[in-house]
Amino acid sequence: MPATNPRKTLYQRKTEHHLFKWVDEAIVDEINIVDAKHSQLKEDVDSFKLSTARTLEKQAKQIQQTLHQIKMLVDANPNNCGSKDNSAKEREDTLAAPQMSSSVNSLTNIAVAAIALGTMAWIYARISN
Repeated sequence: MPATNPRKTLYQRKTEHHLFKWVDEAIVDEINIVDAKHSQLKEDVDSFKLSTARTLEKQAKQIQQTLHQIKMLVDANPNNCGSKDNSAKEREDTLAAPQMSSSVNSLTNIAVAAIALGTMAWIYARISN
């Protein structure tokens, strides 16, 4: 194959429809491929951010509703007629975070790690395709 420009180097890539290409053309094509993958990844990350924000907003609403219900239950508790120290202590006990057993806590950690790992695998699969 005679080269029209002897100072240009040929680039061989067997995965495309043609076998040889000038290096400068091949670099531009590679940049376009990477740019397309980058754009797709950016769209995926933006979509993930949006869905995560929606999920967090829903959870925040649920937490606010639960706190409101707890406050209503504490205010409506008929046992508040005791001494001031006892009622304050009862409120602290009622509003305290529930103690989770170590097995439940470790299961939560495993679930969060599995979700993170799955998300990373999904992003990697989107990048590599």
